[in-house]
Amino acid sequence: DFCQAMLFAGGIPYELDDTSANNWPATKEESPFGQLPYLKHGSLTIGQGGAINRYCARLAGIYPEDPTEASICDMYIEEVMDIFGELFKPKRE
Repeated sequence: DFCQAMLFAGGIPYELDDTSANNWPATKEESPFGQLPYLKHGSLTIGQGGAINRYCARLAGIYPEDPTEASICDMYIEEVMDIFGELFKPKRE
């Protein structure tokens, strides 16, 4: 997972809560948009994979502050997310 990689790269400790995802849809009410993925960090709960990935990169200190560099970084994040989305399509019932 991209967010975990960012946190690991920045030396940021984290706890992976796979219980919430594995108990879906019982935890759906906790999610900002009623969908996965979402991230809980302290009092913050955010949804949407791109927002989560950029947040983790900022926490890790590896997200650019320069707007041009950040936009290039965003471009690659979105491309990686598209690739992951095709490789790991969710199962729909």
